[in-house]
Amino acid sequence: SIYNGQRVEKSVRIDSVVPTADTQYSPSQAQFNDTVEINGEVTAGEISLSDVPVSTTIAGQPFKSARTDDQGVFRIQEPLPATVPNGTQQIEVTISKQNSSVQQVIQTTELDVASTETELAFTSIQTNGSNIEFVGQLTTTAGTELSDRNIVVSQGDSSSVVSYTNQSGYFNGSLSIQSTSSISQLLF
Repeated sequence: SIYNGQRVEKSVRIDSVVPTADTQYSPSQAQFNDTVEINGEVTAGEISLSDVPVSTTIAGQPFKSARTDDQGVFRIQEPLPATVPNGTQQIEVTISKQNSSVQQVIQTTELDVASTETELAFTSIQTNGSNIEFVGQLTTTAGTELSDRNIVVSQGDSSSVVSYTNQSGYFNGSLSIQSTSSISQLLF
């Protein structure tokens, strides 16, 4: 080429904008496996902000993440996990991430987490004079299987065994007992 290439560098200052987030939460009270909905719209001035990351936590535990759509709207719908403790818990919604052109905004609200009633089906059989084999299933009263829960079967203060529920809420195990005693306590 008869033309010599030329490179020009120019510094550009980018100021981050402070977004406005109109966020709605429902319900105000939930228990395990209830759907928690967090919806909102993120704008700056009157401009909808698309593709902005939104992350949520409940009781400090990561919950669900999303991004705003072309209209600046995000929707999160997710069942409440069993790991969220009972009582009044904080929902935290973090809009944007640090060091980006959209400043980070954190909004909080409270969620009343109610305990969930459970049912335990349990059968056992004494296989010899000193062993009891057992099998059972742990579910909610609505029939949802509860996985990865520890079940402690004990005979008074002398012996106990810990078993964990599988994906279907089932557990099994065996317990050595004194021949004159029976299983006196079941904890889960």
